[in-house]
Amino acid sequence: MRKKTEKNPLGSGKPAAKIDWDAVAKMGQAGCTIKETAAAMGLTSQTLSLNYKKYRKDLYAGEYETLAEYFQAQRSGGDALIKVKQFQKAVQGGNDRMLIWLGKNRLGQSDKREIKADVSAVTVNKLDLNKLTDEELENLEQILTRHSVEDDDKGD
Repeated sequence: MRKKTEKNPLGSGKPAAKIDWDAVAKMGQAGCTIKETAAAMGLTSQTLSLNYKKYRKDLYAGEYETLAEYFQAQRSGGDALIKVKQFQKAVQGGNDRMLIWLGKNRLGQSDKREIKADVSAVTVNKLDLNKLTDEELENLEQILTRHSVEDDDKGD
């Protein structure tokens, strides 16, 4: 039963929710939403939000006007913790995969090698088959057939 007050002389109504604000902060750091956090605590997001407004100064969260701002700050803090752990694992732990991942995502490195060539100066000689003799055409056909068979064997 609630305490009798001037606003509530009968002391009726639902008892005040007891909220573990350390758990709320940890869930925010983990990236949980307000709705997920409230549900995990058996509350509605509205109850969590109303209680935040009452107790935010006691939580040293006075600079965050809303619960959403508080959760965003907690998530950012969690992101920073993850980055620090990744960096430590890569640099101090010698984890090559993590170093590669950090290099690609943070430094814009890639595995791709680009080969650039100026092909404007290349000339292409065209072969006029009409100028070949029958014997030269037969030799060319044998060479092409043999080369085609070799390529087929490599593909198997």
